[in-house]
Amino acid sequence: MAIELTISTEYCPDWGLWEGIRETIQNAKDGEGMGHRMCITHSGDTLTVENEGVHLDSSVWLLGQTSKVGSNVQRGQFGEGLKLGVLALTRAGHPVKIINDDSRWHPCIRESKQFPGTKVLVIDTHKCRPENKFAVTIDGVSASDWAECSLKFAFMHKDLGIKVGKDTIITDPVFAGKIFAKGIYVMTDDKIKLGYDLWDIKVDRDRMTAYQYELLSGVAKALVRAAEEDQTFTEECVYPMLVAGSKDIENFYYCCGDELSEIIASIFKSKHGENAFPVCDSGEAFVVERMGKVVVYTNLVFQQVLCQTLGTIEAMQNKFSHSYTPVPDGNLNHEEKSNLMDACFMVDNALRYCGESVSNRLTVAEFVCDNICGLWQGGQIIVAKSQLTDMSKLIGTLVHEVAHGYGGDGSASHIEKQTEFMGKIIEMLWQMK
Repeated sequence: MAIELTISTEYCPDWGLWEGIRETIQNAKDGEGMGHRMCITHSGDTLTVENEGVHLDSSVWLLGQTSKVGSNVQRGQFGEGLKLGVLALTRAGHPVKIINDDSRWHPCIRESKQFPGTKVLVIDTHKCRPENKFAVTIDGVSASDWAECSLKFAFMHKDLGIKVGKDTIITDPVFAGKIFAKGIYVMTDDKIKLGYDLWDIKVDRDRMTAYQYELLSGVAKALVRAAEEDQTFTEECVYPMLVAGSKDIENFYYCCGDELSEIIASIFKSKHGENAFPVCDSGEAFVVERMGKVVVYTNLVFQQVLCQTLGTIEAMQNKFSHSYTPVPDGNLNHEEKSNLMDACFMVDNALRYCGESVSNRLTVAEFVCDNICGLWQGGQIIVAKSQLTDMSKLIGTLVHEVAHGYGGDGSASHIEKQTEFMGKIIEMLWQMK
């Protein structure tokens, strides 16, 4: 009996020996995952791949027919691997023979009976003695061919690197930049420093491309997990990649927890000093230097990871701008002392109705940042020395800060209290008229 597949021999023209071997071993590996022992042997110019206890229905030759759709365990998904793999091998001049338990399948390319003048893949079948296995034999596979192909199956090699769950970070330099999905080679990216065998990434039908977001997220998750489990790996591998801005760490920040960030920040400080701070450009460097920090230029991802522990430039700048030095009374001139006394007297008397007072919790200070007029800090009022020469500004600052006892800047309660307190001051002044 012959099964004629309605697949043009020109379909997937770029597929050849590697793709045919890949699809054959992929199916066998999936069979092994279902409990059918896999055996791969290469002798002379013949490669044999088999699974024990497997019998497939002839419907497997239907394009799109598969039992693997939706499975995150098995490698095949599209229902095309066996068909297209056999087509690629036969077309490339590598004879294929298949033992399917009690059947023999012999793929060949010949003219279609349904479509005269067109060559298609045909499977000649005949019955034989049951052998309780599914075995694919591929001829014309030289030793060098097999040596090259076998490197593309990560599961055929032991101790490739660091195992993190189902994933493997491959540290062997031979595999640098090589990406595997469930143990089978997908692509090489020269911008990626290490090799990775990832379980959950999706690939296209031709298994030549991995979806970039899933790839980089999978790489980042594997690196983070390995770094969390081994500080030496963090110091010797992850930290240098962060410094270099390797593509491996592109999504690292989104997976990095606080504890790992602290370890990385500790390494950063040990190399650059306790006062070091990461910046990405000259603008940030200007701001950071102004705050007395030592500038270290980094890439954005490295900066984000470090700032989880060190704090952001914005937060540091805000904290710095509110830094101040108290000014002793003896350092105030006559005008400043007089204005401060009068303003406190006026505000205290106006707010006596609600029990508020400013004079008993007031500190005069010089702020690092010139545009800071005052500060509400834990119930204490800090007023800038620069305000003491302008009575209206001084009263406004005192009222603004004492109103913070009822809410933060811009809140309804803060605005309401400012209006109420200023009204009381105007009322008091009117009565004194």
